[in-house]
Amino acid sequence: MNKYVKMFLQRGLSFGGFSPIIVAIIYAIIGASTKENLITTNNFLSATLTTYVLAFTVAGCSMLYNIEKWSFAKASLIHFVALYLSYLLVYVANGWFPFNLLGF
Repeated sequence: MNKYVKMFLQRGLSFGGFSPIIVAIIYAIIGASTKENLITTNNFLSATLTTYVLAFTVAGCSMLYNIEKWSFAKASLIHFVALYLSYLLVYVANGWFPFNLLGF
């Protein structure tokens, strides 16, 4: 396995692993402070999984700056594109941005 792919996976798994715990704590605090159920199970699961995906991507992409033969500008551009696409996909998957191909 390529050392950069391995580094991406290691960083993503190590730093992305805490996000579901943080989301669960926030959900527990919200649940304890109110008697109403403010979020459905599907919404909670979606928020937990997408938080993990974002944390994994952000942490994993930090390895781009360790590739010696890439310039800082190239690493920054690839980092920007990867994060932009991952955030956009998460926003569309959660329904925060409407998805329509024609723009109407």
